[in-house]
Amino acid sequence: KKKTSSSAKRGVAPPLQPNIFSDPEALKETCGLPDADFREKVNDILREALGAPALFGSSAGIAAPRKASSSIDRRAAAADLATLAKEKGVIFILKKCKVIEKIEMNLVPNGIAAVFGNEKGLNPGGGMRKITSAVSLASMGSMDTDHNDAASTIISDSKKGLTTPPEAREGCLLFLRALAQIVGKQAEPFVVPMLAAALEECS
Repeated sequence: KKKTSSSAKRGVAPPLQPNIFSDPEALKETCGLPDADFREKVNDILREALGAPALFGSSAGIAAPRKASSSIDRRAAAADLATLAKEKGVIFILKKCKVIEKIEMNLVPNGIAAVFGNEKGLNPGGGMRKITSAVSLASMGSMDTDHNDAASTIISDSKKGLTTPPEAREGCLLFLRALAQIVGKQAEPFVVPMLAAALEECS
């Protein structure tokens, strides 16, 4: 029996699409901001991607009600940030704006060296332990995700000793996926080691 188009696509996330920077004029305006303002904008978008939007991001102030961050919000913010990296340069966004530092802090709190090294003899041979996770960049943020997963993730996280909120870890992984999709090869030196360490840490 032939599969319908809907069932064939089930479980496969659509390509990441920017929200703010789907408009070329908005991208041009942001890239033309003074350095301090631009860095602040990058930080605000990063917070959105991690599920923690800036408290003072609107004229309504801190008391204004805010809706909870969703995977859709985080996907769009991750794509916006990757679009900025493509326009302004990967090195500038990741290193000068300290984005990669914050991504690493959320994904691998003990640092990549602790995952790849043989710290305290936990990784015999000096290499990273075998990754058994079936996580795929292409499947992250699927529209078919069960909403009950959030509660079960929090429970399993506490058992594993993970303290970074699952929304933040998802946002970090989405950003790595966005870099691979939108920026491409220029981002590989940052994406490959970080993704490998992240999958080991989160598996």
